Amino acid sequence: MNEIGELLRTTREESGVSLEEASGDLEIKTLILENIEDGNIGCFKDIFVLKDYIYDYAKYLGLEPDKIIDEFNEYLFEYTSKIPMEDIEKAFNEKSVVAGTVTDVVKGGLIAIVNGVRVFIPSSQVSNRFIEDLSVFKGQELEFNIIDMDRVKRRIIGGRKALVEQEIAAKKAALFETIEAGKKIAGTVSRLTDFGAFVDLGGVDGLIHISEMSWGRISNPREVLKEGQAVEVFVLDVDKEKGKISLSLKDVNMNPWTLAVEKYAVGTVVEGKVVRMVPFGAFVELEPGVDGLVHISQIANKHVVKPEDELKVGEVIKVKVLEVNSEQKKISLSKRQAEAPVEEAPAEEAPAAE
Repeated sequence: MNEIGELLRTTREESGVSLEEASGDLEIKTLILENIEDGNIGCFKDIFVLKDYIYDYAKYLGLEPDKIIDEFNEYLFEYTSKIPMEDIEKAFNEKSVVAGTVTDVVKGGLIAIVNGVRVFIPSSQVSNRFIEDLSVFKGQELEFNIIDMDRVKRRIIGGRKALVEQEIAAKKAALFETIEAGKKIAGTVSRLTDFGAFVDLGGVDGLIHISEMSWGRISNPREVLKEGQAVEVFVLDVDKEKGKISLSLKDVNMNPWTLAVEKYAVGTVVEGKVVRMVPFGAFVELEPGVDGLVHISQIANKHVVKPEDELKVGEVIKVKVLEVNSEQKKISLSKRQAEAPVEEAPAEEAPAAE
């Protein structure tokens, strides 16, 4: 390496280019170029990234970069063969855990450095599930197993999949020891589907069905939630045998039907929005989670063949409350009676004068 570094330095000096100028032109730190010229390979955490630097530097100085890299590869083989691999080999034989820093994201996986030794972690072994963007791991220190190694070829393969699965199993067991129906817990939305949302409760996912996202009517979970969102949820049911947890965003203490009898007293006239048509009438939303039915006979002061002839979805109308059954969550409404003119009380006749 000293010969390569000396060649680069000599060529640069003969070209009249300062180290600072080369650093600026190549967008490589001055200290990196200085260490390359000094042959100080040991100061680099990942000596393999030097290839790109050396190639670009040689090309910049008008040298033959491929020839320089060939010489560097010979030196690299000799250098890496001296790196002790006893700890790596021991971890492989004993199936113990090692820690390494991810220095690069390459095609098909990650590169991590363990005690100066380069370890390749395939994308299929980074986690127990597919991860689209591996760049999030760059710079992180990860724990993993050595799942395969060839000392002669210095080919070392790491894997985290089994460790992640063990960690999830441990978290799952701990969670099922404490979780119970009725509890309020915090989580993060991990995945959205057409029928609901999966929430990470700390290594274990629970499901919020779309019907448990709002007291009102929604057609898609994305109207209420987004992936990565922090939420507080209520536990509806826990099935330890199947490993399933049912969740809800709805607080039973905020159930709008609890106050429906008082809020929508029989005889009062209120406003509501037509939300659904059926052959026998129209459903009117009085507030999110509380719908009432206007029977077809209560739509108008005339014979109505179809509700659509008199009403349309989204229309806001006035209705009179005829009956409320909070237990069955039913309210009977009348548009006809709400529009009926209010009869004025007859004026009292003045007493006849004596």
